[in-house]
Amino acid sequence: FASVIPAVMTVVPLYLLTKEWFGRNVAVVACVMMVANPYFIAFERLGYNNSQALFPVTLCIYFFSMAARRGSYFYLWLAGLTLGLGFYTYFATWLGLVTLCFAIFFLWLTKNLKWKKALLVLGIILLAWSVMFLPRVAYVASGDSSEGLVYKIFETSFVNNFYGTAYYAEADLTDRMPLIPIGEHQTIFYEPVIYSELLVRGIVRTIISLFNPYIIFEHF
Repeated sequence: FASVIPAVMTVVPLYLLTKEWFGRNVAVVACVMMVANPYFIAFERLGYNNSQALFPVTLCIYFFSMAARRGSYFYLWLAGLTLGLGFYTYFATWLGLVTLCFAIFFLWLTKNLKWKKALLVLGIILLAWSVMFLPRVAYVASGDSSEGLVYKIFETSFVNNFYGTAYYAEADLTDRMPLIPIGEHQTIFYEPVIYSELLVRGIVRTIISLFNPYIIFEHF
């Protein structure tokens, strides 16, 4: 239930967010699509913490949307707190922070935010995020497992040697520079051309996998 409950709770902020942007009909369809998605069903049933990230990420985007619509610093603070809370779940919650940073940059780029206001908005979110997340940083850093703060980030990134060697020879990965060790268990590579190929491949397969049952077999 530690996976099931947060996953199912995501229906609430997803409905509110989608209704805010696109209306009630689209909100209902979005919620149905989420709960019927094979990945949603698989990961909430597996007992992993992966599905726990859905709720805080969706909720923080909803709070940010309300802040933008109402010009409310209170909702910005709630968005930051929710982000920080999400960092106690699966590392995919980082996507919430990335999304809000891109949103602020987009609003500045489209001249909906002046640069001073954009920095203020970003500062409020990061401050609230820090208030919630820094206790975990202090706790982990004070022990022998400080690598745990960044372990999953490198483990699940396309720069990890694990993913590179699945499709390329090691000589291809070390053409520009040697492999870079991260902590005791991670190794990353630097090759921008391969980065772009893996990113494009990942985007295409992610889109197709939602409709093609012959690409992804894991967990089914």
